Amino acid sequence: MVPRMVRKPAQCPVLTTVSSLALWVREEGLNMDTINLPDRVAQEVRRVAKLSESAVARELSVLLGLRLTAAIGGVTETRRVHDWIERGNPRRPHALKAALQAAVSIASIYDATAARAWFTSANPSLGMRSPLAFVRDASDVAHYDRLVTVAVQDV
Repeated sequence: MVPRMVRKPAQCPVLTTVSSLALWVREEGLNMDTINLPDRVAQEVRRVAKLSESAVARELSVLLGLRLTAAIGGVTETRRVHDWIERGNPRRPHALKAALQAAVSIASIYDATAARAWFTSANPSLGMRSPLAFVRDASDVAHYDRLVTVAVQDV
């Protein structure tokens, strides 16, 4: 059986939760196991792994906004995000990088709005916690890896 390709993002409805993605897949008569996701998801995750701390902070703030970026980085003030963009040296560089990898995974298939919604919505794969709460409370690299894995699975 030849896998059916997913429509281009501009043709897709705005999917703000994992359950809406599953519903859309069923309505389209697709099977999640046979969808060929573009290689760009893997390419984007690898690209982010090579970025500097400043570049990670810049891209994450563009995708998710300053407030979400600050929360992921463990601060409340958005001016800290501006400092990270200018000088690097964020408080939680691994959390920011994992969050950016997750965000680009979602945004490369859908858009930045879907990535923001994904970060703030309850996710069954994370025990009904939002990815934002999950990464904010994460204490080691294994948690960050799990966040990226869940994001890639959710696309």
